[in-house]
Amino acid sequence: MADPECRQILLHEGGSIIKFLAVFLFFFRRSGYNLTSLFRKKTEKTEREKNILIQRLFDSSGFLQNVFDAVPSFLFIVDQDARIQHLNAAALSLLEADKRRVLYNRWGEALHCVHAAETPEGCGHAAACRDCVVRNSVKKVFSGQSVHRETVKMGMLSGREMEEKYFALTAATFRYLKEQFALVVLEDVTGEKMLEEALERRVADRTAELAESEERYRKVLETALEGIWFLDPEARITFANRSMALMLGSGEEELLGRSAYDFIEESCLQDFRTRFFLRGRPAWHSSPT
Repeated sequence: MADPECRQILLHEGGSIIKFLAVFLFFFRRSGYNLTSLFRKKTEKTEREKNILIQRLFDSSGFLQNVFDAVPSFLFIVDQDARIQHLNAAALSLLEADKRRVLYNRWGEALHCVHAAETPEGCGHAAACRDCVVRNSVKKVFSGQSVHRETVKMGMLSGREMEEKYFALTAATFRYLKEQFALVVLEDVTGEKMLEEALERRVADRTAELAESEERYRKVLETALEGIWFLDPEARITFANRSMALMLGSGEEELLGRSAYDFIEESCLQDFRTRFFLRGRPAWHSSPT
């Protein structure tokens, strides 16, 4: 039996659309529904349906999916919040996870980034996230900038251990059905980076060894009892040890840049020039006489 208040509404101007809406809202209010909750559920349902449609689109394109999976690089399709919408077979093997557990998760959460667990909000909210090359690259391409082979260093959890990996990241945006996505390409360059770092360490060590050897050689020259100088191709003095400076009656620093001819006696000058130019290279001389 209808409520008396409701019966009165139905009897008054029966059939009116306005009264019908009034009755609907009356019952809706009496049933305890919350409009905000209803619209939120509707929005969430719409979002889920959109994700399902997008996934069906990717999965139904058989040929393109096969091409996508054949690419050895790690391919991800993400939205502006770096949530993974799709990925290829190589990327899935990198994550070592079921595809259903990866899709629609943020980048760091899916890739087991150590910073994703630092805050309750997850990926994108930790202090380190401000410097995240991946997130910043996604922001760049969505703002119209280009990103090509930027080096990314990631700390990824493998079981209970953290493993550092290096990737070359390239990203570009595309639009489909009014939705904008970013294609993120990762190339594993860990091996090349480790080799590069090993070579840099070797060069640094070798440079230090040469510097130490040069220092020892310089000390031998500086403390030698014989007078020693080095000349450039124009016979200008580039080095003179203490003994040579004493022989010439000058300070060591004062000799630098001066011509060796200034210290050769006139009778020996021609012979010195001949010997100097026959060498065809900068010369050293152990006696000014």
